[in-house]
Amino acid sequence: MAGTDAVSQWGVSLIRTILPNGFKGAIAVASLITFAHRPDVHPQWSWQHPLPQGNTINSIIFVDEETGWASSDGGSLLRTIDGGATWEVVSLPENIFASDVLFINSEIGWTCGQEYEGNQVVLGTTNSGETWHVQLEDPSQPLSSLVFTSSQRGWVCGGSNIWHTSDGGASWEIQAMFPGSFVSKIVMFDSLSGIGSGNLGIRTSNGGQTWEIDKAIVPLFDMTFVTSSDGWGISGSKVFRTQDGGASWTTQLDTSGTTWQDIFFLTKTDGWVVSGNLNAGRIARTTNGGVSWLFSENPSFPFLNGIAFRNASCGIAIGRLGTILQTSDSGSNWNSLNTYVSLGSLQGMHIIDEETVWIVGSGGTLLNSTDGGTSWEKKVSGTDASLRDVFFLDANIGWVVGDEIVLQTTDGGLLWDTTPVPAIRSWRDIEFSRYPVGWIIGGGSSTDGRLLRTTDGGTNWEKTSISLPGGASEVQFTSDNIGWTLSWTALAGGEQQLQKSTDGGDSWKIVLSSNNDTSFYSMSFVDDSVGWVSSSAPLIYCTTNGGESWKTMSVPFPLRSLFFFDRMLGWGTGMNGEVYRTCDSGNTWDSQSSPLGHPANEIKFVDQNTGWVVGNWGSVLRTSSGGTTGIDTRSP
Repeated sequence: MAGTDAVSQWGVSLIRTILPNGFKGAIAVASLITFAHRPDVHPQWSWQHPLPQGNTINSIIFVDEETGWASSDGGSLLRTIDGGATWEVVSLPENIFASDVLFINSEIGWTCGQEYEGNQVVLGTTNSGETWHVQLEDPSQPLSSLVFTSSQRGWVCGGSNIWHTSDGGASWEIQAMFPGSFVSKIVMFDSLSGIGSGNLGIRTSNGGQTWEIDKAIVPLFDMTFVTSSDGWGISGSKVFRTQDGGASWTTQLDTSGTTWQDIFFLTKTDGWVVSGNLNAGRIARTTNGGVSWLFSENPSFPFLNGIAFRNASCGIAIGRLGTILQTSDSGSNWNSLNTYVSLGSLQGMHIIDEETVWIVGSGGTLLNSTDGGTSWEKKVSGTDASLRDVFFLDANIGWVVGDEIVLQTTDGGLLWDTTPVPAIRSWRDIEFSRYPVGWIIGGGSSTDGRLLRTTDGGTNWEKTSISLPGGASEVQFTSDNIGWTLSWTALAGGEQQLQKSTDGGDSWKIVLSSNNDTSFYSMSFVDDSVGWVSSSAPLIYCTTNGGESWKTMSVPFPLRSLFFFDRMLGWGTGMNGEVYRTCDSGNTWDSQSSPLGHPANEIKFVDQNTGWVVGNWGSVLRTSSGGTTGIDTRSP
């Protein structure tokens, strides 16, 4: 996450970086994986909210006046071809948290970051990002910052190792190792001389054949140079300047309580820094080389990670929650390029048909779409409680449950009335598939679980006699008599339970349990006999005889949410937004190209092709192809 050094000036390329997260040994691994990104064919899953996407954006660079790239979480990059006015999501072949992206010209570029599995990778392209291939894989060392002086010679750093390539990334070798330390940024002044900084300073004068510790270089998180002499760096709340290539540094700005994340200088005089605190970001600008700084009048931005300008007037700032801000007056004013109606954590949804979807979440969030998710409207729920599930009987009659609240509407969600119930719990699931009989389940870490039943369409509710652990989370009835409840406890050694009723909920018995600290996450039954339960371990349980016996099957990752369409076809979501599909009852799972880079809380399908995923920070994904590659006409 650094400013852009103009390659045309003296051969210095740009870098972005994030702090490393560990220091271990490293090896290089060659790979032949390639991935073609075709703008006319959308990913298996596409963003619907927020737009253009909702993952954290980590760095940004402009290749020329029109073309720019940004790295983000979720296995994707962002690309603009109109100077930053609009951005498209470009999928990568690896599901990585991309920390840096660098293009040496319009065609040749690289990105680096961390895979979900923990490996660090470098990917390269020679055709403007249409295809990417893995160039370097390091299982233990952070690879978070790139610098290239030509299309052939480059370096990547982030941990205690410095990697170098002299053939455009076809092969890499370790040039230097600094055990117990890290180098977060390297700037090369030419093909031979350069400096690096992290929690120590280093310098080379022979193209990296040797790197020596230079105590004169201030420990920096990021730095940028406009000539081989003139540079700036950031560390915590401070901005530093050097006028002798890093031999000496002076403090120019110290803003207590602000952590600067990125610094960018276009010329010796014009520069910007961005930061992000818990509730707001800050942008500061200098027009005299850092002697004085002016802060933007509207600093109420989310956490900001990077900034880049394509000329003296037009720039882009990026950050958390997919934030993209644009200025056309050198940074005096900024406007958002994001489209969203809520950035709360989305917890549950109900799909009425291909066009009509309801979603609930934190802070009383209640979203509705009547055009398949192309647009979303935020409804007034009348509460700021966290809402966890929603169920609609038809276009007019629906219910919402959440923390100590049950709501009902009879006019399609225009008005919601609080429904009195005979218990106070954190309600997590509502079930009305056997209307007028309905069920509500919930609990908490300091309370027991509760299951409520209604037989008159929700007018009156009664307690049931079932005993549930506090984390009672799901209820499902597959017929009038056969029902299931899923519950768990966060206590060490506490029992996780799946209970079954065969008499319409009058009595219950445990049919699956565990007390080995492996919580049950989600369940999905397609009929009275066949169902699955996922857990916090990378395994699922399957029954084909109504819970009399269970088969344990391995899955790639613990599945946070589980949905089966029939006895063969099902989907699950991982802890980092991964989506997996099975076509053989859960025996094997294929990874789908999900662009989500943070937890997915629920997945549901209305048919075998059309489905949605909802997650944290207002995230909504949609597929119209069952999650397989194809043209998604609903994607913006």
